[in-house]
Amino acid sequence: MAVKAGWATTCTHELGHASGLLHVNCRGAAEPYGGLPQTISDPGLDVMTRTLVKTGSAETTSYCGPPDWRSILHYGHMLKSIPLA
Repeated sequence: MAVKAGWATTCTHELGHASGLLHVNCRGAAEPYGGLPQTISDPGLDVMTRTLVKTGSAETTSYCGPPDWRSILHYGHMLKSIPLA
């Protein structure tokens, strides 16, 4: 995986794929999609830019709009995919 430095959302998007997540379905049924929501259900805090990411922002694995933030489901899936032993 190669991601340009400073592109945190692209990195998170690609890490999601590396852990088995698929894209969010917002353009029809042209490709396989996962079970993530199109938008986030809880606000997030971007500590790098010191901004609040509002509820309803696009999920990171989405092409529905600018990918803003990881949903709780996305984050939980990625944490569970990391082997601890």
